[in-house]
Amino acid sequence: HVIIKYREKEWIYPLSATVEVEVKGAIGLTKIRIEDNKVVILSSPCPHKTCVSHPALTKVGDWNACLPNQVFLYIKKK
Repeated sequence: HVIIKYREKEWIYPLSATVEVEVKGAIGLTKIRIEDNKVVILSSPCPHKTCVSHPALTKVGDWNACLPNQVFLYIKKK
């Protein structure tokens, strides 16, 4: 499962889903794409875009975060 968190909010999607998620974070929208058993941050309002350039998440334990926007995502066992 893909877990997406912003503060106390949490969204859960199967890794096999094909979906684009927009999370309104502390400084704007973070756009996340789940497709072909991969998860990527497509865009985020942060200044350095480290989260956007991060490799796709593909296996349990992989994670990524946009720290300025306070959005965190990771892959967890079902």
